[in-house]
Amino acid sequence: MARQSPIPPECLHIVIEHLSLDNDTYSLTTLLRVNRFFAYATLPFLYRDPFTLVSKLKSSSKRFTFINRLYKEMPSQLNRNTMLLTRTLLKQAPLDKITDLLRAVCFTQQSFDGDFDPWPNAPSDRYTHVLEYLPHVTHLPSLKFPSNTGRNNNPRLVAYLKTTGFFDRCRALDLYASIFQPTTQKARFDMPMLLQEFHHQLLWALCVPESTRILQILLSDVHQVLDRVERFKLLETFEVSIDKHLGIMEYMSQYLPPKDKALEDARRVEQDRHLETMVGFVQKHTSIHKGVLQSADLHDNRTLVGSNLPATYGYQQRMTKCLPLVHNPTALMGSRDFKKFLDTSEYINLSYLESFSNMLCCAHTNAILAQIPPFFHRCRSLKSIYTVIFGDDPFAWAVQERREHNAQVARNQDNALTPQLSLVPVKEVVLKFGGQIRGQPIDSIAHGFGATLESYTMAGWRKFWPHQHEAAVFGQGWSLPRLHTLTATTARGRLTLHPDALVGCPAVKKVTLKDSVDAYPAVGTPSWTPAYLPLLRTLELSGSPARLFHPNSLHSAISLEALTLAQNEGNLHEREYDFDDVEAGNFDIDNEGEEEAEEDNGEQDLLHPTLDHLFPLSEQQQAETATTPLPRPRWTWDWHLPHLKKLNLCAEFAFSFQFRMLRLTPSLTHLCLTNIVSEGDHERTVTVDELRDHQRTEGETGEGFICLPSLTNLMLVTRWTIGPQFWQTLFRKVMPSIAVIREAKCSGFTLQDWIEATLGLENLRFAGTMLKVRYEEPLELGLSALDEYQGARGRPQFFFRDAFNVLGGDVVSDEAPLSAVDDDLDDLQLARYTSEVSLK
Repeated sequence: MARQSPIPPECLHIVIEHLSLDNDTYSLTTLLRVNRFFAYATLPFLYRDPFTLVSKLKSSSKRFTFINRLYKEMPSQLNRNTMLLTRTLLKQAPLDKITDLLRAVCFTQQSFDGDFDPWPNAPSDRYTHVLEYLPHVTHLPSLKFPSNTGRNNNPRLVAYLKTTGFFDRCRALDLYASIFQPTTQKARFDMPMLLQEFHHQLLWALCVPESTRILQILLSDVHQVLDRVERFKLLETFEVSIDKHLGIMEYMSQYLPPKDKALEDARRVEQDRHLETMVGFVQKHTSIHKGVLQSADLHDNRTLVGSNLPATYGYQQRMTKCLPLVHNPTALMGSRDFKKFLDTSEYINLSYLESFSNMLCCAHTNAILAQIPPFFHRCRSLKSIYTVIFGDDPFAWAVQERREHNAQVARNQDNALTPQLSLVPVKEVVLKFGGQIRGQPIDSIAHGFGATLESYTMAGWRKFWPHQHEAAVFGQGWSLPRLHTLTATTARGRLTLHPDALVGCPAVKKVTLKDSVDAYPAVGTPSWTPAYLPLLRTLELSGSPARLFHPNSLHSAISLEALTLAQNEGNLHEREYDFDDVEAGNFDIDNEGEEEAEEDNGEQDLLHPTLDHLFPLSEQQQAETATTPLPRPRWTWDWHLPHLKKLNLCAEFAFSFQFRMLRLTPSLTHLCLTNIVSEGDHERTVTVDELRDHQRTEGETGEGFICLPSLTNLMLVTRWTIGPQFWQTLFRKVMPSIAVIREAKCSGFTLQDWIEATLGLENLRFAGTMLKVRYEEPLELGLSALDEYQGARGRPQFFFRDAFNVLGGDVVSDEAPLSAVDDDLDDLQLARYTSEVSLK
């Protein structure tokens, strides 16, 4: 048989294994048709977990490239392929296991398509002798398959449901039908019951116990696996889900009438009987096939009233105790690992544990983690922590351990002895808080693992969490010499970072600080302490961090490449924001002498009012502040950022933007200014004089304008009044390499002014404007329509390009390749010049 392949068997197996790992179904099914040698080599990989493999279509395959691009057609194609696979497997199942429901769903009047079968049209007497698929299926279909049985367009299934009265029997089993609205019956109970019954029949039609490694069944099916326990000799994962008709809603019991409560009690007894059978199967399997079964899970999201634990948690514990202990684990992640860990944590050696993550665990697991004895101090090799915070402060031990280590170092300094206590080398930490960010565990990690910590992320993720009080301040006394990434975000309340936090992070490269503050107090105290950040490359500030950050920190950030200053992301429209403080300062961007005079008068910083109730000043600090006030505004735009490539300013920062801040940013490629306000509010008139470089020396050459030779992307969403001369000077003198322009809400110019200003740009690929014009006006100016679609709020939107030679410009072919388009452009934006307009 080896002579049938020019490739050595070992090499062929490696190739097939990589195709399987890459989910390349198309290539695997092609190899299945080469010859018998390739077929036998491919079968174990293609049919090991076929339902998962076929659901992950390989994007590089020619068959699915177009479908992957048109993602809306993906579900129908996916359902088609899973159904073809199901038919292929069922054709090899025993005839007595092909039930009427399976025939109605899977075998319609359509011709059989053998995409997964090299000989689909073979005679029935020799069909099963060609290739056998079922013995290679080690992963049976999960309870989530199929997502659609095609009931609406399958007349055979509709006839089956009517003939058998399936839905009538379902309603008789629905114990809580009287509580819910009748209109929810079909989606809440009937259809889940149909899918549950289909899965039950399909599972046992395809199951070959001798080859099954992963088995997901319903609770009512446990007696079948118990009867065949000797045959499941390779079973590694056993998962049980409670049937829809056996489920008990504890919180609904009080609403049931007396007769239904009696039925609920009987159902509870029946459920307990099945649960005992489930535990009995695990006990018997582990005694017969020792060390084979590694995981046994009971999926039950119901909780007892007044408890955080599942109602069936006791049965889960009994199954877990039957499984072999985890010896020297290196990683704990996911509910499956934790279910085995929770009951045996005291007996497991955690010295080799390197990664801990409970991000994907259910709320029950995290509740149990808070109740078991502390264990993090036993993880001496821990390098990464991804955790939803449980308990008050699970890392307080690290602070005490660090103090003892420092004390040993101090005692042994004269003797040059190595401290006996070695610190845990944690490098990466991600903390998630159920509500607001709490400072105590954050500081414990920073102080305990500060010597090795390289990446630190913390987030409060619930916007609906009750906002009862301000979170505690964190970040005081930090010393993180190796930290290169710092991220802190909260979806509720204020991010209360200590003013000196960034001072202790001299090696940081990326800083992201965001909160959801909607209103900012306009009373002033000093902002954050200026920090020395020579390696900083990315800085993203939103909300109060953008106001409290001291811009003098940028004087040392010579490597900065991306800067974002914004207000609350969740409140993009500044309807609750008040610019009065900024406007009251009579912000004059042209009169630097007046600005210096205001600095001498000691006025408060109007762009950065801080929060005295969060960071109260000492008497000495108050005295220093009174005698040496910070200038207004502190954002004087005098930074020198030669490597800055992306600048994104929103809200007040876009409102007070000055072009002179860009004179020392020659590498800038992306500039985005966004200030979404109501019409008539916070308007501003910009002139050509703002584009001049007033700090040029007499010996410098040029026309006297600021030059950004590398800038390719510009986005302006502001209430600015801009004249035609400004656009022409901006595009031709300041930004000659511009390729993508997006403008909205600006005024003071016409469509003809826009076209004349942009048409001469050599590198322009897209120019979008939201000017309101007549329908005929673009055509009168020589533009021809590219495409038409229904835009936002029902207004027609048009894409245009320049005509033949009316406005100068060459015609661009309709077959412009996608590779020639910038990554920031949509598929429709293929022309060299495009203008987006809307009707008046």
